[in-house]
Amino acid sequence: MNDLDLELLREWSARPVAPSEEVRAHARARLAQACGAVPLTPARHAHATRRFGKRVAIAALVAAVLVAGALVWVQRQVDDRVARIKTVAVPNGALGHGEVGHGPVNILLVGSDRRDGTHVATFGSPAQTGPPRSDTIILLRIDGTKVRALWIPRDLLIGPAPGVLINSTFNHGAEGLIDAIKSEFGIAIDHYAEVDFRGFPKIVDAMGGVALFSPGHVRDRLTGLELTGPGCRTLDGNTALAWVRSRHLQIEQDGVWTDASPRADLDRQARQQQFIRALARRAKAEAGDDPSAAVRLADAVIPALTLDQGFSRAEILGLVRTLAHVDPATLQLGTLPVRPAPDGAHVVLAPPDAGAALAPFKGESAPPAAPGAGPSIVPSSSPTPDC
Repeated sequence: MNDLDLELLREWSARPVAPSEEVRAHARARLAQACGAVPLTPARHAHATRRFGKRVAIAALVAAVLVAGALVWVQRQVDDRVARIKTVAVPNGALGHGEVGHGPVNILLVGSDRRDGTHVATFGSPAQTGPPRSDTIILLRIDGTKVRALWIPRDLLIGPAPGVLINSTFNHGAEGLIDAIKSEFGIAIDHYAEVDFRGFPKIVDAMGGVALFSPGHVRDRLTGLELTGPGCRTLDGNTALAWVRSRHLQIEQDGVWTDASPRADLDRQARQQQFIRALARRAKAEAGDDPSAAVRLADAVIPALTLDQGFSRAEILGLVRTLAHVDPATLQLGTLPVRPAPDGAHVVLAPPDAGAALAPFKGESAPPAAPGAGPSIVPSSSPTPDC
């Protein structure tokens, strides 16, 4: 394209330009030749300009229709997949009456490590581990656009001394765990959701991996985790699974491996919270770049998901919309404050901090701290940088 061609293109620009008379004459001659030697009068020039503008408008309209059609197709694909979500029967009396989109709702989210002989190195075999266990227990509260999540340590002892482990109540199914939380904490659960950890790698891989910060060269020989570091690392599905399940993390310092998880399950929950934020950032970016990513995510998530039978399609889609639009930086994530139990192997609630953490899930304001009250005996871990 020569200089005159460029000047000709500038003639069609909405931006005011002032080409020379020689350029104008040459451009009109070329257009006249292209149009069959018909002189390009000012009137014809204005008509051509209007016709060009109409073509641009039509093209923009067609593009908008195509985009809208694609979004409708994506929505239908997601709707179809939502209809295939597995359900679990929970007695009506066990659940509250909150509905997503109609006021605050408490959802009990359980990460289950059901064993079926797959991922034996990570999960163990059915013969080794017995019935399904609630590997991760999270109270999730949705109130408009606000999302709050509270991790409950699976080693928490509840009930009269000597107590029972809270995750053992899952041996009686979803209803057993729901009843335990209601009786022990006074919190009504409106809905139940369970994610099978066996499907977790597919969820991460569907997003092309998730980047998070590694404190250094770390490993967990029980889950098979090993990351070089320090710095940001992109984890694939299997590595991400090993990360969120790690209770015995070690870090290499000066050629010596040292314990990086002195709090075991509590440190693991802190890493899970770190990962959830990173996962939310990745999911938001993925959906923003490519609307069809919602279909890929649905294909990965839905096979691993089980909901209570009262979780309506409208509520499911409402929950998806809320989580898709939430700012990952505003997610309120935390762990229920606990302290070591007398047996030294488990934990018990640490008042008054535990009461303050549970209050929002009851619709209450957190009570003021008692004079001189310090943090729980088991403190929170240090925050890690975002990637």
